[in-house]
Amino acid sequence: MAALATALATLGHWRLALRERHLPWLLALFLVLALTLESRTGVVNVLRGPVFLAVLFCLGRGDLRALWANGPARWFLLLMAWLGLSLLWDGASAADWKILQRGLQVLTLLVLVFLVARQRPDWQPRILRLYLVAGIAAAALVLVAWPGSPATLAALHPGVERSHFYTRGVLTISIFTGWMMAVLSIACAHGALATGARRAPLYLLGGLLCALVMLWTQARSAWLAAILGIAMVLWHHRPRRWWLWLAALPLLAAAAALLFPEWREILADSLERGGSFRLAIWRNALDRALESPLHLLAGHGLSASTRTVAEGIVQNHYHSLYLNTLFHGGLVALALYLGCLWRLAADWRREPRDWLWACLLIPMQLAFVVDGENFFVTPSAMMLAYLLPLFWAMTRWQPFAPHRTTNGLPAHKWG
Repeated sequence: MAALATALATLGHWRLALRERHLPWLLALFLVLALTLESRTGVVNVLRGPVFLAVLFCLGRGDLRALWANGPARWFLLLMAWLGLSLLWDGASAADWKILQRGLQVLTLLVLVFLVARQRPDWQPRILRLYLVAGIAAAALVLVAWPGSPATLAALHPGVERSHFYTRGVLTISIFTGWMMAVLSIACAHGALATGARRAPLYLLGGLLCALVMLWTQARSAWLAAILGIAMVLWHHRPRRWWLWLAALPLLAAAAALLFPEWREILADSLERGGSFRLAIWRNALDRALESPLHLLAGHGLSASTRTVAEGIVQNHYHSLYLNTLFHGGLVALALYLGCLWRLAADWRREPRDWLWACLLIPMQLAFVVDGENFFVTPSAMMLAYLLPLFWAMTRWQPFAPHRTTNGLPAHKWG
């Protein structure tokens, strides 16, 4: 019995040390490895198990109660539970377990962010800086081994899936890379104006590098998000003649297109693609969602295929996060997602968050009207570009505000 008591005491000591000292390092390591590893398979294998086990080891009943007490998080947990349950709509299979593992990765990140917010709010500025540094490093690594724009790849390798060419960490497909770079560009613009003059040039250089990669990916929904997000940053900080900076963005893009032939080709190809048959794709999605009242209410299930043919072109999803959510989980899933956003907005009115999260989340919501897949990811840029800022906003992270601790304990806790 004495040996058992000693072992339990040792485990308790390790658990306490992990919670209070090492969890922030785990989150930081997760972000760095997820963005910079060479292979997306490596990202899954290296990160999924150890991070999940570490979070599970230090999670307590009080943490679960506090997580459930957080309004936006509660709606998001219900959404994930409903989408996971929807896997049963077409019967259980081995493929369903792989999809559940993706959702487990998202929930692990959610819990990890919440635990760090409770235990070590003083780490918030450091983790945000590491997030930006890791993202900028990923952008540089992508540029070093740049395989070409989507149009170039399609011409050189007809019939080959584009994701085979984008394998830097979570940046596996051009649209994912574009979203990640858009978010990093917005965050760098905010950082340049929210910090002192000494760091501003570093933020601006990093943001320009990410913007360059974003342009080359031809992810037009990411372009939309970046332009709106940077406009919100400028409006909030109101630097001297901020409207001139905003007007300069399209002028700089036009000048670059005139000076560099490759950019002209990218812009021409983007305009040539028009709406990429989105109206036909959305019509197909609505037709399938409206097949029956049951499908409209509960969806077709998360494992149901969203492959569709529009104007003779096969598409793998419905190019809208909202339509994909409606198709997979029906009106129930869509209501849960909108409920999460509504509750976050309501909490924001009562207790404002850092303006950075609004500059990231609002543009992404508008971009998701015309793009986006679903919330079960393996970890992809969508998880780090959209869901991670969403979790940070839920937990009231204030990375640009001073954080003080007393006797090693956080000065405030979320609830």
